[in-house]
Amino acid sequence: MRVLYLVLLCHVSAQLQCDKSIISATVGGRLNVACTYNTNQFRFSKKYWCLGESRSSCDIVMDTDGFTKAELKSRAQITETYRTFHILMTGLQVGDSGVYWAAIDKTYADIMFKIQVKVKEGKN
Repeated sequence: MRVLYLVLLCHVSAQLQCDKSIISATVGGRLNVACTYNTNQFRFSKKYWCLGESRSSCDIVMDTDGFTKAELKSRAQITETYRTFHILMTGLQVGDSGVYWAAIDKTYADIMFKIQVKVKEGKN
C-alpha cells in the first residue's frame, strides 16, 4: 500500500511543474511563475493562483476564467498559452508574502504546486 501511495504521489506531482518553488523579492518588484501541465488532460481545466498555508483551504486570488481579487486587479494576472500558464504579480508589497499554490481545477482533487513567496524591504 505504501508503494502505491508513493507512485500516485509522484504521478500527481509530475502532472504540474512550476519553474519556481521559492521566490524572494523586494517591495515594488515583481514575480513571474510559469507552470506546465499535461495538455491532453488539463487543457480546458481552470487554472488558478491561491494563497494560504493549507492547500485545502487557500483563498483563490485569480483564475483563468477571469476572476481576480479586487485589491489585485491592477497588479496581478494569470494567462495561459499552450501547456503553460503564467502568473504575474507586480508592485509587490510585504503583505504579499506567504504560501501560494499554482493549481489546476480537477474533479475530486485539484492538482497543486506549492510556492513560497517572501517580499521584503530593500533595493531592487
